[in-house]
Amino acid sequence: MVQKLFQTLEGIFLLSHFFYFRYFASRHSRESLKIIQKKKLTRFLKKLSTRSKFYRGFGSNLKSYPIMDKSLFLENFTLLNAKGITLPEATSIALRAERERNFRPLWKGISLGLSSGTSGTRHVFLVSRLERLRWAGQIFAKVLKHRHLIQIALPWRSPLKIAFFLRANSNLYTTLSNPRIQFEYYDLTVSFEKLLEKLQGQLPHILVAPASVLCELAKRQDLQLKISPNLLVSVAEVLDKNSRDLIERKFNTKVSEIYQASEGFLGVSCSKGRVHLNEESLYVETEWLDHEKTRFHPIVTDFSRSSQDFVRYRLNDILKISDTACSCGLPTMSLDFIEGREEDVLWAMDKERRTRPIFPDRIRQAIYSIPDTLSDFKIIQKKNIWSVQVKSNEKIEFDEVQKALVQLLESENWVLPEFLKEDWVDSRWSEKPRRIQCLEKTL
Repeated sequence: MVQKLFQTLEGIFLLSHFFYFRYFASRHSRESLKIIQKKKLTRFLKKLSTRSKFYRGFGSNLKSYPIMDKSLFLENFTLLNAKGITLPEATSIALRAERERNFRPLWKGISLGLSSGTSGTRHVFLVSRLERLRWAGQIFAKVLKHRHLIQIALPWRSPLKIAFFLRANSNLYTTLSNPRIQFEYYDLTVSFEKLLEKLQGQLPHILVAPASVLCELAKRQDLQLKISPNLLVSVAEVLDKNSRDLIERKFNTKVSEIYQASEGFLGVSCSKGRVHLNEESLYVETEWLDHEKTRFHPIVTDFSRSSQDFVRYRLNDILKISDTACSCGLPTMSLDFIEGREEDVLWAMDKERRTRPIFPDRIRQAIYSIPDTLSDFKIIQKKNIWSVQVKSNEKIEFDEVQKALVQLLESENWVLPEFLKEDWVDSRWSEKPRRIQCLEKTL
């Protein structure tokens, strides 16, 4: 009886957030959103400055709080979570879950997980039960289409089937599962052929996967696969234009994006295809990367969470802000695209020997301008040497890729690096592909 009451209250909590984010939050103007956001932020900081061991006494002025990065966060991990969980115990539990491929166990009532660690040290994230329910309410509100809601609501219809591809599962994601939603996790550490067989058996309505996995599934469509999802969602990786075009052409449906990290639910694409930052739950400061103020690193304060404190947390993602208001009408900040990470920026010298950044989207555009586009590539910079790997489609060779890069650099009057041809090395399915990476800047 008590358990049923508890489940009912949880259901009401989830639904209340669904209705708010689906039908009310989007009605605010930009000005009213900022007012509401400021009130929530002030209230959050007042509570934080009394309950947090790390932020005690900081008060309600956000600018008085230090900017946090990953190394400082992990160094103070115990002080920055509500349960006093230490980093060694959290890491040990999360690693055991990954080894055993069992992601259900909780620790002190908290779900633990690990980031993929593509930028170095892996991040351990904690999520409480109420935070998981709130997240599920937001996801349902911002991602599901009207047809999906009808399918869930009508008991005589078949359950909504979701296929979710990722390296690691989490209690966070399985919160989406209920009698009317069939949530299936596809473990990317398992043989891809077995996953294809399982996918063909499920015939999902919604397909969620990293961009590189969606591309590979698209290539198998009508060969090993015959599925007809009516919603595609890209997660965990940068979705570039070429990948988007391939996926949408093969599945004949648009791709949505969820911008999520171990730091939280950061954004989602709207009906017009732009990614909007989740400003109903976040306060975002901009660290501009160019004079034109078009690209920035987000500095995020999440005023909706209490299991872990993310206050003025600097992400190394590169976001390209939209210079016009989105026609969808949402008041939240919109992006042209998520360009990559800080370490995806390559560097070159100009004629005055000043080091200049080359943002990853410009590299991708230069290479994709080659008439017979290659199937994949990798460029890794170490000082003045750019190592280039090409996965050839028998039409594209190293010389053509080098020519495209030279043209890009010469158009800016930059000093050319040394190009080094290397053999292609496939990435493991369980790893994020790194197409562009700077290991060490030009001196």
